[in-house]
Amino acid sequence: GSTIPRVRHDVPPSSWFPLAAEPVARPIGEQEVGFAARVDALLDAGDREGAASALMDMIRRGFQPPLETLGPICKCMARAGDVDGIQGVMDTLEFNGFNLTEGIFASLVFACGAAQPRRLARAEQALRDLVERGLKPSRAER
Repeated sequence: GSTIPRVRHDVPPSSWFPLAAEPVARPIGEQEVGFAARVDALLDAGDREGAASALMDMIRRGFQPPLETLGPICKCMARAGDVDGIQGVMDTLEFNGFNLTEGIFASLVFACGAAQPRRLARAEQALRDLVERGLKPSRAER
């Protein structure tokens, strides 16, 4: 089989979210729903950092977050210009065997534009990475 190229970025992955010792992908179940509900509740309460931490815990335990959970937290991080936070989510998703979507790349690009200072070179690299993976920029929505 073909291998998907690793995401390249202009800064080391965020150490804010440590990776699991090894990938632990698991099937979807009730526990995943509970994790997603926790992330959603924290985000609804305005606790972006708590929601991000809960999301990373969910991923590290091998549960793929549903798009309904992943999308809002990535959008929130993007609005805050949290490039490293989104990159940490991307790195952890990949490490645990989950595929990245156009939407998460869109959030990364948006975050690069919202960051102070702007991270235009990283945004350009994200678009190249998206295309290299066979994903479609036209399907990327933020």
